[in-house]
Amino acid sequence: MTGNLILLTGEVEAQHFSALLKTYQPDLNILQAATKEELRDVVDGLSDEELSHTRLVAFCINVIVPRDILKKLPGPSYNFHPGPPSYPGSHSAIFAYHDRAYDYGVTFHEMTEKVDEGDIISIQNFGIASCDNPAEIEVRAFTNLAKLFDEMAEDIANVSTPIKRRTTAEWSGEKRGEAEALALMEAE
Repeated sequence: MTGNLILLTGEVEAQHFSALLKTYQPDLNILQAATKEELRDVVDGLSDEELSHTRLVAFCINVIVPRDILKKLPGPSYNFHPGPPSYPGSHSAIFAYHDRAYDYGVTFHEMTEKVDEGDIISIQNFGIASCDNPAEIEVRAFTNLAKLFDEMAEDIANVSTPIKRRTTAEWSGEKRGEAEALALMEAE
């Protein structure tokens, strides 16, 4: 049995990634969800046998996967985070811009019950010194996340095998969120 892969992302991204993943596993059953409610419906619609061969991958989406869903799935679930390990949490680009960071990056990691604390599988770094605003950083992050997904696609499509770490990087920054990001933007 090839298995199931749940893509927790937007519909456009899911179409692109589904086509890519099927080049490695043509029989892979790919399911898509964009909200916590849709994710719950997808998971609840699978039998215990189907769930035992299911991988969850979140891509650049603001959904925190509930603990009970993570526990239903057999192996690590994964997340593509639009920031480097030094910027865990949400709205990372705003914080990097405010900090006047020169370097930035994106992170592919295992999901845990706590946001942005799972083992880091891979990172991709890039410079942001020339970016004029957080939106430019976000665009560059999204582009680099898509490239990282493409690089990891063969491993992602093999749902029966956990994905091996390609880095020794660890989470290092303070987790911050939307309220703090909005306060920073209002202060400028």
